Amino acid sequence: MLTQADLRAYVAPFYEDKDSMHNLAHVDRLYSKALQLSQHYQCDAQWLLAGAYFHGVDDRAAIETDAESIGENDDWIATVNERVNDSYPESKPETIEGKILHDAQGPVHTISVHSAEIKIINDKAERANSGCST
Repeated sequence: MLTQADLRAYVAPFYEDKDSMHNLAHVDRLYSKALQLSQHYQCDAQWLLAGAYFHGVDDRAAIETDAESIGENDDWIATVNERVNDSYPESKPETIEGKILHDAQGPVHTISVHSAEIKIINDKAERANSGCST
């Protein structure tokens, strides 16, 4: 079984040219949030780990051909691909791990993308509620 450090090191080259919204730090946040959410459910943390760290890897074919180099087989890669697909906003996951990754994805983007917008919206709402103009 792969450790977080092993898997992170393996996928790192796939994230080198990504923008700050889709880089390895984003995946670290996704995995961290998935772990937090998973504390409330019985699930297989291996699929959270793999689903999170392969989440932003565009070249899945390269990973599929490399499965043996990371000690895994084709069935493992197929399940990882399912968990990755579950993490996307438009998906409708069926497994508990997929649902956790899907739910973890929302807050990661909200925190990293929209925090400034949320603050502005909240500030406007506070001013509106206090009778101040915006």
